[in-house]
Amino acid sequence: MTLQDDRTLELNVSEIFGPTWQGEGPSTGRFCAFLRLAGCNLACPWCDSKYARVGQVMTVTSIVSKILEIPTRRLIITGGEPLLQQAGVQAVINAVQKVQFVVEIETNGTIVPQLTGVHQYNVSPKLLNGAKDVDAQVIQAFRRAGCEVFKFVCGTVQDVEEVRNLNIRPEFVWIMPKGVSVAELDASLAAIVPRAMKYGYNLTDRLHIRIWGNRRGH
Repeated sequence: MTLQDDRTLELNVSEIFGPTWQGEGPSTGRFCAFLRLAGCNLACPWCDSKYARVGQVMTVTSIVSKILEIPTRRLIITGGEPLLQQAGVQAVINAVQKVQFVVEIETNGTIVPQLTGVHQYNVSPKLLNGAKDVDAQVIQAFRRAGCEVFKFVCGTVQDVEEVRNLNIRPEFVWIMPKGVSVAELDASLAAIVPRAMKYGYNLTDRLHIRIWGNRRGH
C-alpha cells in the first residue's frame, strides 16, 4: 500500500487539540499537539476521558491537515486506546515524520505494539485499582520496543507496592497521583510520595489538571 493510499485510511477520533503542554510523564511541560482517538478496551472506574469511548470517523488526510495547523512538532497520540487502530495510527506517523515530528503514544499496555517511528511509548498499565491485572507478556513487548516508559496511576501505598512487584527498573517508572481535581491529586501525593521515594521511582504530577481542571481539550 502506498503512502497516498494510507492517507485515505480512517480513524475514529475523539478530538484534535493544541497547542498545549504535555501534562504527565517524562515529557511534562513539553509544547505539543494531541490526537485523541476514540474507543477503548477497558472501562476503568476513575477514567477522566470517558467521552473518548465514541468519536467521529476522519480520514488520515484530514487528521494530518489539522495537526499541521498546530504550531508544534511534538504529537501525542492518546485515547481511549490508540493501539486498537494501529494501521491508521501508522499512517499518521508516516505523514508527520516527513516534517520531523516527535511522536509519543499513550497506551494502557494491554495490546502488543506493531508501530514504527514512535519516539516514546507512555505505557500506563492499570493496576488492581483499575480492575485490570497487568499482562506481563505485553509489558515485555513494550520493553523490547526500547522506547518505553511506564506510568502508573497510584492513590495508595498499596498501589505503589503493586508497581514494585512488577519488577520494572525504577528509572523507567513514573508514579502519578490519582485524581481529577487539585484536592484529589494533593491527597494522593501525600499518600504515595514517601513510598515512591523509597523505591527510587520517578514522580509525575498532572499539570493540565492544576492549570485547567478536568476540562476536555487541554
